Amino acid sequence: APERFPADQPFSVHGYLAAMARLATVDSREAGAWIERLGLTPYRDVRLPEVSKGTAQKVGLAQALLRRPRLLVLDEPWEGLDAEAREIVPELVAEVLDAGGTVLASDHRRETARLPGATTWHLSEGTVARGRPARDDEMSVVEIAVPSAEVVDTVATLKAAGHQILRVRQP
Repeated sequence: APERFPADQPFSVHGYLAAMARLATVDSREAGAWIERLGLTPYRDVRLPEVSKGTAQKVGLAQALLRRPRLLVLDEPWEGLDAEAREIVPELVAEVLDAGGTVLASDHRRETARLPGATTWHLSEGTVARGRPARDDEMSVVEIAVPSAEVVDTVATLKAAGHQILRVRQP
């Protein structure tokens, strides 16, 4: 689903989801069920180019879930959603997982930790690592060993890069 629908998009929210249901060979009544579940009822007859970013995000979620996916890919699923809809995302993910599906979500807000059974991966300087990335306010302690002759230069380099030196141990 696009972040924004094209300005010449002729469909209303309901018309679009009903058409997507037919393409997915799903009963078009599913469109109405998702409209209700995701709080889209007030926008049912609004043309897609006229809806807000958050409403468009909900329409995209509904489209993705019309037929229970085996693989659900979510790109920034919380972006633009209101507080109530934000709480639905983990529920939807749990339902896909419970049905045997897999969910892959990208997230710059670090909200994926709220998802059931989440395994996080993060990319830093070309390296992919498993586990949750540290929050901006967290500190980690790293011990390094350098030749004694390089201690002064290494400490200066680390301080210049903004690192805090807790102590230097001599052998």
